[in-house]
Amino acid sequence: MSLLFTLWLFDTLLTWGKWPLGADAEPSPAVLLREEIKPEEWRGYVMTTTVEGELRGEGEQKSAPVRIRGNGKHELAERILATSGGLPNRILRSYKQASVEVHVAGERLVKTLRPQRSCILYGRLPDGTRGFCPQGPLTRDELEIVTEHLAPSMLAGLLPGKVVTVGQSWKISDAILGEVCLLDAVVESQVEGKLLSIEDGFAEFTIQGKVRGIDKGAQVTLQVDGKGRYDRQSGRIVECRWVQEDERTAGWWNPASRLRIQAHVQHQKREVPESECSRSVVLNPQMWQQPKAELLRLEVEGPKKSYRLTYGREWYILGETAEHLMMRLVDRGVPIAQLTLTHWRRAIGTRTEQIAEFRKAVAATPGWKPDKLLHEGEVEAGGQSVYRIIQEGKIGEQRIIQRFWLITTPRGDQLVMTVTLPPEHQQRFGDKDVELMKNLTFFPSP
Repeated sequence: MSLLFTLWLFDTLLTWGKWPLGADAEPSPAVLLREEIKPEEWRGYVMTTTVEGELRGEGEQKSAPVRIRGNGKHELAERILATSGGLPNRILRSYKQASVEVHVAGERLVKTLRPQRSCILYGRLPDGTRGFCPQGPLTRDELEIVTEHLAPSMLAGLLPGKVVTVGQSWKISDAILGEVCLLDAVVESQVEGKLLSIEDGFAEFTIQGKVRGIDKGAQVTLQVDGKGRYDRQSGRIVECRWVQEDERTAGWWNPASRLRIQAHVQHQKREVPESECSRSVVLNPQMWQQPKAELLRLEVEGPKKSYRLTYGREWYILGETAEHLMMRLVDRGVPIAQLTLTHWRRAIGTRTEQIAEFRKAVAATPGWKPDKLLHEGEVEAGGQSVYRIIQEGKIGEQRIIQRFWLITTPRGDQLVMTVTLPPEHQQRFGDKDVELMKNLTFFPSP
């Protein structure tokens, strides 16, 4: 036997001796990470959210940052009604609790959802908003409370939908990131999920990365860091902690901000809600495929609780005082007009005398220099006769149109509605103030 053959045989025997060890080694643990959508099933959730950070002015509005902090609590059940591209696009929600508390600039604001608005149909609508109540119009605060929190049913889209091994990663799609992060559009993303461990019937995974997108006209940069717990027996995510470092420029509605958002979602067993959400009319596909226009409107009670106004979602409330309600109309991200509804004075004397006093008040508007009368006279709106003056002129060097309305309530009070807009927006504005007038109702005297 040659020396070369002896060495080869010795090496081969050593190699064979190692093979059984490799064959006996345990493969990496693996699990199927997928949630099946069951349309008839209600799923219950408890969610807490905290927000900390600052609001910042930009450009001419630049000022010292304003600290903001807040917390929210939501207890709800969800039922998926329809899907698109493998993702839920219509979800029925029944809220047991929904509240938000915000501290900003030394003020404490508490927002809650009325019990009579506890049923919500959630999903992206043609105007970009995400939900409505089949029981009646929501307030702007209520709309934000129920549509601007982490959507539990959307979390299933974070899963790969296939078998993965511990340590394996997967890409998160822009579509699901847009829904989970509540963005109008995702410009770029680098977000991955990763399976951390499998133990005691549960699989733990992380979601980490960066997202750039657009929301309400603002450029948004997000750093997301989430951790989920998947129950292998039930085949669903039973807990998720989501941390989002959120930085955005000023949009057409919100100021620039830098925020840290933390959400904790837990699955809980819940019986089928016995509420408005169980009514057949709510479950009728026509309700959520073609919602009635009045259900998409929002409502607000004016100062002194003397009137209620329902309005389109393109109107935003700027502020309220003891006498005033201030709103802004935004069309596809462009501010079109500003409106102020003011409690004026008691109606005294004849209608002719009231109109004469109204003309004097219009002429005395601070800084207003009209040079063209576009309209003056009685207008029928919402079953009542109101007096309107439309003028074009200047405030300072800016040329604008002002539309003044005199409204007399059943109580004998007078309201003045003033709409201000640039002449170039007159065509886009049309008669939206007439539409508002038709949806202005007054409460009876106490």
